[in-house]
Order: sequence, then C-alpha cells, then structure tokens
Amino acid sequence: MERTSPTDFERAYYYDGLQRVLLARTSTYQYPKYTHPLQDHASYAMYPREKKVFTTIGDHPILSIWSDKLVASIQDALDGLEWHAFYPIRIGVRGSGYGLPYRELVLMVDITPATADWGFAISKALACRSLLRDAGIPDIEVEIREIRRGHHGASLRDFEKVIEPAYWNASDGPGTRSMHYSYHSELYNTLVDFLPCLGHTIATEATAGTMGLYLKLAGRPSEVYGLTCRHVVMDRRESREGMSGTWWLPDEEEYKADSDTKKHAVQRGTERQLNDLSCLVARYKWTDRMQDDLDRGRGIIKYLEKIPPFVDEDSEKYIDTRNTGHVAFMPPLEVSQRGFIRDWALIRLDLTKFPDPVVNVVPVRRSSHMRRISCENCEDTCFATIQGPESREFVPPRESIEVAKYGSATQLQFGMTNEIEAIFRLPMSGRPKMLAREWIVIHESEKNFSQKGDSGAAVFNMDRQVVGMLTGGAVNDEDSKAANRATTEDGPKGFPRYKDGVDLSFVTPIQYVLEDIELVTGCRPEVV
Repeated sequence: MERTSPTDFERAYYYDGLQRVLLARTSTYQYPKYTHPLQDHASYAMYPREKKVFTTIGDHPILSIWSDKLVASIQDALDGLEWHAFYPIRIGVRGSGYGLPYRELVLMVDITPATADWGFAISKALACRSLLRDAGIPDIEVEIREIRRGHHGASLRDFEKVIEPAYWNASDGPGTRSMHYSYHSELYNTLVDFLPCLGHTIATEATAGTMGLYLKLAGRPSEVYGLTCRHVVMDRRESREGMSGTWWLPDEEEYKADSDTKKHAVQRGTERQLNDLSCLVARYKWTDRMQDDLDRGRGIIKYLEKIPPFVDEDSEKYIDTRNTGHVAFMPPLEVSQRGFIRDWALIRLDLTKFPDPVVNVVPVRRSSHMRRISCENCEDTCFATIQGPESREFVPPRESIEVAKYGSATQLQFGMTNEIEAIFRLPMSGRPKMLAREWIVIHESEKNFSQKGDSGAAVFNMDRQVVGMLTGGAVNDEDSKAANRATTEDGPKGFPRYKDGVDLSFVTPIQYVLEDIELVTGCRPEVV
C-alpha cells in the first residue's frame, strides 16, 4: 500500500486511550475512522473507537539483539529530530477486529510537538526500521508521536481534591467483609497524611511530591532521612542555595484548611460507618457459618471508635507542626555512572515532629490489592511493610515484572515493567543534551500508574521489595503551557486535544539510587 501522510482524524485519534498525537508511522494498514456509520449531524467524538494500550514485549528476539551499538545507530538515524525518548514496546487495541493490530511491536519515538513535518519524520522512521530489520528484527515498525514528558512533581493546588468522589459509598452486600473493604479501608486515603507512613504529600513553598522511602545512613544511627526526587526540592532552580532550604509541608492557612477538611471527612464518615455497621451487627440474622464475619464486624466497631479521639486530640500534637526537616544531601543534576539521571534528594527528618517511629509501610485499601501483595497482616492492619532490595547488585532484567507504588496523587496503583529501558535525551541549560536511561512502567488497564504529585514514590514488587523510585511520565496540555508559554499550538486543527488518557511512567532502579547516595554521602544507606 502506498504510504501517505496521516489524515487529521488519524493523527488525533490514532492513540485514542493513550496520550498525544501521531506524526508518522512506517506501518501501512488503513486506520478506521469509526466503528459504525457516522450520521451527518453527529461529531466524531460521539462514536467509540478501539482504545489503544501499551503492553510488554514478551518473548521476542529483540531482547537479545537490543544493544548499546544498536542504540547508538538509532540515535544517529534520528539526527535532526527534536526527540526526547525512544524505546521498543508493544502497542495495540484492547479488543479485536476493525483491522487493527492487537499487540504490534514498535520502536516508539517521542518528539517535541510542532518541531517536524511528516515528510522529514517518515524518512527518519524508515531509516530506523531499516536498521532494526538489518539487525534481525523483521516484524518491528516505527512510530513517531508528539508528546511532552515531564517530572511528576506538582503544584500544591493539585492536592485540593484529596478525597475520592465515591469516598463514603456504602457496600451493596450485607456481609461485613464487603463493608470492611468498601469504605473502612478507604479511611486511609485521608488518614495517611496523619500517619508516619510512606506516600504522604511533602512540599516546598511552591511544589509538592511524595515521601518515597525512609533511610538510615551507616555511622549516623540517630538520624532518619526521607528519600524523594531532586526536581521537587529544587523547583527548577540550579543554585546551591536550594540545598539549605527548609522542607515544608503546605503553608499554614492552606494546611490548616486542608487538615480541617480531612478531619471533618474522617469524623463524618466514621460516624456513618459506625452507625451502619452497628445496625448490621445487631439486626442481621447471623448463622454459625458467618461467625467469622460477625467477629470481624465487632472488631471493626472497636477500631472505628478509636478514630474520632485520635483525629480530635492526638493528631493535634503534630498535625499543626509543618516543618518536617531540611534538605541534607542532593547531587548535581547529571547522568550517573550507571547511565541513569541523578534525580534524588535526602531530607533529614525532624523526628520530634513524628508521633511514632517512622516505618516503611504503605496503605493497602482493597481486598483485591491485598491478595496481589504478599502481606501476612494486610487484612488486619490495611498496611504493607516495604522492604529493602533483595540484592544491591542490579542487572536490568530482560523480563517483565509486576510492580506497585503508593503516591500522594494516585495512591496505590499497579503496573508492569517493560523488558527494555527507554533512552532519554535531556536538555541542559548552557550544556550539551544528556543521554540517559529510565525504566518503563506500563499502566494497568485504563488507570495511570502515576500523575503529577507522585514524584519520589517508592516502586515495589509483589514481594514488597522496593525496586525503584518514580521520577516522571507524560504531562498534559495545561502542564505544557505552564512550562512553556511560548509553545505553538500543536495537533490537528478542529479536533479535541488530549486531556485524558493513560501513558507510561518512568522509574530509576533503587540499587542505582542507593549506590549514588553512598557515593555522595560516604555512608552506606539502609532501608528503615
């Protein structure tokens, strides 16, 4: 089939379900416009199309063929394009039919929007495909899309809506087990900010991120450090003054208002649940086979009765004290010896501001999540303990693993790592662009693995061993405008630009972070 530039419709909707705009592709199948005839009076957006998803590569020769030499050749082939990442991955539709590939292997090239036309882009894509096929990968195609990448630090305004819309939805079932997981565990969505666990919001006066891990340094037994991303601490500043700045929670008025809102939600929801559960225990016709559920219900009632006093009194001891520590260690922004970005910072915690010893635990909100994570006591406590890596030696696995993370923006989410890392090109002020690698985490279903505000979150496997630190992903149109007000309008005219959709997240292996911390501090870090 003759290769032609994509139509405006194809550009706008080719990545429907994901993010951003198609520029060029080497595949030649015809992209269908819609799944049934379009009426004259209806808009394109009213008609459903097959949603695209990313998936892992799986068993394929590319896992052994992909090499530094091939990466260098692809970089040369892309010369002249304003690319900022490329990586092999599978992409396809959720269902079958309509002539769309199910799991097509592609080399995805992400470029800055409005920096190239189709003619130039397709020539680069064909050159890359030729290299890959000459290397022994005959079934791969190349796609170039316009997308913006960014860090997942956030403005404090992004945290105004901290309670989920369905926060206090009651269970439809009569059993206490379903009630327990439907909204008893949802208490932790708000209580997490009152507890010394991972995943809570930490912020400077301008930006916010996630507390990723609690660490200790050998030779400093009395000190505990919080690990997060450097880009949140620095807020795009490269001056050394930022290293001595205080690490703040939100400003006094905003934090107090936010705290009052959370307290009210917890109190109201607790009272409602106590009433519902007490009525259920008292009036439901329990059988001998349901004795475990009855005992559980009574136990939950005792637990819930402790929450209002805690929120009213005990939390006041530390909730109004916003200064949690200072930036203690932070490397210069550059690529490490291992080829990953040195995007970490350690916050020396003021332990007098924490009500209990800090521990590396994350809330686990649902029974389905508890079953996925190897956790002996999750069902009773709704918390999972995060452990250090199994080994300090990291060999990038050429296989996919299931991972999870708890971030302050998206809470607990699951995903799969891609078998091959992404190659990044980073612009640096006054310096040549840096090349680096980042681990790819593919979203699960239609949920983003991460969003703005999750930077710094610990990524762990299903054995609860930490494997990485979340650093970033795709940013939406509003984020792009905020970052660069001079950006030209991108995307096809007359079609809605993506505001939703899921995309990839990027992670630095924790072994490389810990190794770099030891290099900077001179002390071996240990997970608390």
